[in-house]
Parts: sequence; structure tokens; C-alpha cells
Amino acid sequence: MPGPKYATDLYYLAEENDGLFLASDARAQLGVPAAALVKMERRGVLERVARGVYRLTAYPPAPLAQYREAILAIRVYRPGLQAIVSHESALALHEISDVNPSKVRI
Repeated sequence: MPGPKYATDLYYLAEENDGLFLASDARAQLGVPAAALVKMERRGVLERVARGVYRLTAYPPAPLAQYREAILAIRVYRPGLQAIVSHESALALHEISDVNPSKVRI
């Protein structure tokens, strides 16, 4: 059963991504099995934001988290890929235009 140690270790892992982390990173770096992540999600410690991407509920939400979520979601399928925000999403991110895209483009 996952204990406080997992939550503490995951906090440090997620710290560099505004409270978000990949399940594959949790497994590779901390040895946290997928079943433990599911249990933590059921208890409300984690929130699954995309396939393989989790957010710690205790971590304060970042204003630009949607962009980081999109980039991490791509890394689930293409590990190590360097990605950037593009198209209308980049315009909105940099407040260059009043465009309001319905989804984040990477």
C-alpha cells in the first residue's frame, strides 16, 4: 500500500513540472508501481490529467499548467521528445493575440 514516502518523493519529482509528472518517470526514478498511482488517485492524492500524466492535488495549480500538461502528454508516447507550444496556442501563451484556441497545439 502506498504510504507517505511515495507522496513525498512524488512531490519532489513533480516540483520541476508545476506539480505534474509522468507515470513512467515515477516508476523509473522512484520505483512507484502503476497500481500505487491508481490507489493514490482513488484516495484523492493524485489527479490523472492525461494518459500517463498525473498531477499532485496538494501542489498549487500553475496558471500555465495546460501547456505543460500537453507537452508531458506527448512525452508519454515519444519519450525524450523536445516539444514546444505552437500555432494559436503560442500566440495565446505570449499574449500576442486575442485568439482563444480550443486545444493546446504542440
